[in-house]
Amino acid sequence: MNTKSLFPLVFFLIFVLSSGSMTLGQTKICRITVDGCPSDQECLANVCTPKGYTSGWCFNSPVFKINSCICAKPC
Repeated sequence: MNTKSLFPLVFFLIFVLSSGSMTLGQTKICRITVDGCPSDQECLANVCTPKGYTSGWCFNSPVFKINSCICAKPC
């Protein structure tokens, strides 16, 4: 089983279930990317904020060899 692909998905599902809705503040999420952000992303302090996206999360874990992002694109 591919742990690298499952970890971001599980994290995202937990976030969605805990938030109860697909919104970030007042911004409705129209696009989600799990496998990674666009090439113009910046990954600083484990926060993924590529152009045109509201926010996201980066996974940089050498233990699980994880380096992927979950990002939310506003409408």
